[in-house]
Amino acid sequence: MTRLKRRSDWPKARKAALADAEALTREVSAGLPVDLFAIAKRRLVKRVEFRQLLVEGALSVMPNGFNVYINCDPGEGEQLTEEFAANGTGVTLPHRIRARARFTIAHELAHTFLYDVRTLPPKPRITLKGPTSLRSLERLCSVVAGALVLPEWIIRAEAEREGLADSRKLRTLADRALISSETLVRRLTKVAPEQHPPCVVAAVEKQSSDLIIRAISRHYRFAELFGGAGAGTPFSSFIYHPDLVAFGGELTSVALPVRYSTGTAMPYLIECESRAKRAATTFLVTARPAND
Repeated sequence: MTRLKRRSDWPKARKAALADAEALTREVSAGLPVDLFAIAKRRLVKRVEFRQLLVEGALSVMPNGFNVYINCDPGEGEQLTEEFAANGTGVTLPHRIRARARFTIAHELAHTFLYDVRTLPPKPRITLKGPTSLRSLERLCSVVAGALVLPEWIIRAEAEREGLADSRKLRTLADRALISSETLVRRLTKVAPEQHPPCVVAAVEKQSSDLIIRAISRHYRFAELFGGAGAGTPFSSFIYHPDLVAFGGELTSVALPVRYSTGTAMPYLIECESRAKRAATTFLVTARPAND
């Protein structure tokens, strides 16, 4: 058993788990959405069951593999379990829970990549000590879950075929992958620099009367821009324009000057999804040089 005694050991575990996850998505899926049920079978998961839980998801180690449990509302468990078993992409799950449920399943599957499944019962490859290592484990599994629902090899193929520098194409990618806006943006923060769309992209959520950034990712060319914008900050820390639909205007795109640290100002095209007009939703916003 490998002991993760030092914080520096976690990158090794992350690298191995991500490589295994990416490789397995290539083997079980030709495209989007990724068949999570097929991945579960390959990881010796005997059952994916929806039931009422106190947490979003749980993994149980069995003598012959694993069971995965996903939280749901009372009375829905049996039907949801059957639907996911019949179509492992999760496309038939109710729209209101689809993205969340798929990510939770992927998160629990990610835990299995930290077990040796060549032996039965599966043996853990790491030893956890204390709350710090538990938090590191959960962060790692969220990163691996992102790789399962949206593998980097698919992002690369989509970028080469369509380009992903505007909100409409990014929305299409998220919808095809059956993931949320936030999951998409967080996934982009983890891909290789050359795979990141040539823009700054943020997932923004309407919370009562506030607009809050849920996640933001920057192409390396624009790493210094919008420095005050981060997860949990107001959308206005990223950009503000009264004519943009997110702020009650009618425009889905505006060109604004953005200043670099050198003092030079360059025009940037800010694009916002039209769905930002709705009362309660999460929407994507991108910023890229207007002359690109």
